[in-house]
Amino acid sequence: MSTFAELRAKQEQIEAERSETEKPMEVQVTFGGELITFHVKPVAGTYWASVTARCPARAESPIDVRYGYNPDAAARIALPSSLARLEGDFELPGIPKKKEGDENQAAWDFFFDSLSAPDLKQITAALWVLNQYNPEQLTESLKKASTADSTVKRDSLESSESVSSDSTAGNRAARRRTSTTKKAASPAQ
Repeated sequence: MSTFAELRAKQEQIEAERSETEKPMEVQVTFGGELITFHVKPVAGTYWASVTARCPARAESPIDVRYGYNPDAAARIALPSSLARLEGDFELPGIPKKKEGDENQAAWDFFFDSLSAPDLKQITAALWVLNQYNPEQLTESLKKASTADSTVKRDSLESSESVSSDSTAGNRAARRRTSTTKKAASPAQ
């Protein structure tokens, strides 16, 4: 098992490599009669958790109930922080500060309220994949790899020829072989 310092160094290296190599997800939406291309990147896990916590699931929405939060509301909050860049001359207002009278907040609200349902779903889906699905898949693949490693180790110990016949494991293995042989011989008698 690695120490915290070793794991921290690995994580910092992974994040540095990811920021250099990971391509943001491209999302295209229509706004003001023009096609706008966003390049969306994942946000910090703690930020995503706080966003989803602020967006409770609507009881009448099967999608919300499935995910445990309102993904459309989460997208509305998280998109400004997850933009990597925009293509073209289109300029978005800065990240909203959620204070009364914030011009940036009013501009983002207008932008989101102007999106078509398919465009909003594209943004929602991109943010969900980057911040929820991809991290879950990484965790699951590491769990499977860990389980496979421990299974290989256990199997190699059980089938090891170096197990002494005086040991408990050796005795169990010898008993299994003996009992299997006797059972196989019994029907022929």
